[in-house]
Amino acid sequence: MNIKQKIAAAAVGVALLGGGAGLAVAMGGTSSAATADSAAAAQQSQGQQPGGRKAGAQFLRRVEHGDLTVRTKDGFDKVQYDRGKVTSKTGNSFTLQRPDNVSVTIKVDGATKYRGISSVDELQVGKPTVVVSKDGTALLVGQRTGAGRAPAPQGSGA
Repeated sequence: MNIKQKIAAAAVGVALLGGGAGLAVAMGGTSSAATADSAAAAQQSQGQQPGGRKAGAQFLRRVEHGDLTVRTKDGFDKVQYDRGKVTSKTGNSFTLQRPDNVSVTIKVDGATKYRGISSVDELQVGKPTVVVSKDGTALLVGQRTGAGRAPAPQGSGA
C-alpha cells in the first residue's frame, strides 16, 4: 500500500470509528461558571469533553467535505474527503448525498480500497459512507455494515 492509500485509510478509519487520536484540534471556549471542577478542567485541557469523548472525535463527526493536501514520498498530493449517504449506484460509480445537500458522483476502479465492505457491489444505498478520492475516483470507500459498535468483551469475572 502506498503512502496516499495509508493516509486515506487512516482518515477513513478515524471517521468510521469516531476516534480523534490523529486529529489535533484546539477547541477553545469560555466558561460562565466562576469555578470549575479540577477534573473536568483537566479533561478539557487534554482535548476531552466532560463525557470522556475526545474533542477531535466531536469535530470530525461534523466534517462533510474537505480538500486535503497530503505528503507522499514524491512530494505533495491533493485528495478530497466526503461524508454522506449513498443515494444510487451504477456499475463502477455511485452518488453520495452530503449533509450540506451537495451530491457527488464518485467512480471506483481496481485500485479502490474498501473498509467495512469488500467491493462496490456491497455498497448499500441509504447508509452513511465516507470516501477519500482523487480527481473523482475513490481511493478509499468506507461504510459500516453492522448495527453499531461491537459489544465489549466479557471477562471471566469473579
